[in-house]
Amino acid sequence: MKKDKNDRLQAYTDNEMTAAEKAAFAAELQADADLQNDRRLLRDMNRILGDAELVAFRKQATDLVDKETESHRAATPQTGKIMWLQRLTAAAAALILCLSLYFLLQPAPVDYTAVVQEYFVEYPRPTSRGPADRRSLIFDLYSNKNYAEAAPALEKFGNENKDSEALFFAGTAYLAANDAAAALAVLQDLDPPPTALAPQVFYYRGLAYLQRNDRENAVLQLEKVTESNPFLYRKAGELLQRLRK
Repeated sequence: MKKDKNDRLQAYTDNEMTAAEKAAFAAELQADADLQNDRRLLRDMNRILGDAELVAFRKQATDLVDKETESHRAATPQTGKIMWLQRLTAAAAALILCLSLYFLLQPAPVDYTAVVQEYFVEYPRPTSRGPADRRSLIFDLYSNKNYAEAAPALEKFGNENKDSEALFFAGTAYLAANDAAAALAVLQDLDPPPTALAPQVFYYRGLAYLQRNDRENAVLQLEKVTESNPFLYRKAGELLQRLRK
């Protein structure tokens, strides 16, 4: 059962679920505190691991040298030593060549950080429901641009009270704090988003993907922004034009 939950959590995080599966899992996630903790751990692990593809490539190259070393340790003392040194030198040269080719053939990464900063708009906070209620105090952190503290507080409040608006603002706060992974994790919980928040959710999801240099998914999200929010619709249109050049 635990493995099944972990597999589905990974699929949810990697955006590999259908819309119906996402909606069902998001509801399960909101009701399961342990699963929420697992998601936070997975999010932290993804940040630490970084570029897994490069790590795997380095491991394969290192294993190549180790294999050559082990296969010649049993050779005769003198001749074996010369052969071992020759093969080790050849393996090292191959390793250097492979690493050089790897970096040369990699496309130059596009950094969209400046673009995200240009198109990020601090969305106006909702009207207070009371002079000193907990929700208003949390939103004060957002209004004061204390995003690092506001984001987790809004996320916790949103999950505890099934407050979609608070979760939306948690996502935008994480994005403003340059934590795109956390922003996406929260905004994906709003799938499908409430009708009143749909254009906003799609717009800020697009920015979060772009902050992670994921242009393809950013475009998919920005294309969903509708004219029901004219301001964000215009901003999304401008950004899509830039991304399609």
